[in-house]
Amino acid sequence: IQAANDHFDDHPIEMIAMCLWHLGHFPECATLRMHLFESSVTKNGADHSETCTIALQLAEALSADNRRIDAVPLRRRELAWCRKENGDTDPGTLISIYLLAIDLRETGELEEAEVLFRELVTGIQQVDLESIDFGIESALGGLATTLEAADKLEEAADYARQCLDHL
Repeated sequence: IQAANDHFDDHPIEMIAMCLWHLGHFPECATLRMHLFESSVTKNGADHSETCTIALQLAEALSADNRRIDAVPLRRRELAWCRKENGDTDPGTLISIYLLAIDLRETGELEEAEVLFRELVTGIQQVDLESIDFGIESALGGLATTLEAADKLEEAADYARQCLDHL
């Protein structure tokens, strides 16, 4: 990585990481994106928009590589930045809530995942649905799946029905 960085600026490294992502080589993609993340923290600071974007991309690679536990802190950081910069119902913030909730559910942190999915459902109901990449059915389905994992079956069934109503 260092040799590549000596010969290229970070842009070509991101292009290589993107190619690795599309090829399904998630561990290698994560390695390059970790390098980009660390470089951005050093160059721009932890709360810079570029650093937070790279944190989101790194979290995606880690999640795709079934390293969700490693992705969660990055997702938390990126969500905190989104909330601060854009508010709780910004489409980007809602996507960050959704992605963190999924990773939390998959790592067994069901209570926090449930809270985030509930916030997501409420947030989606407050915004123009065309402004986000997923619909209310994704939020309701995620909440239903999380409640089912937590053995809250009656409530899970209710949200699953609501999800079906939106399909």
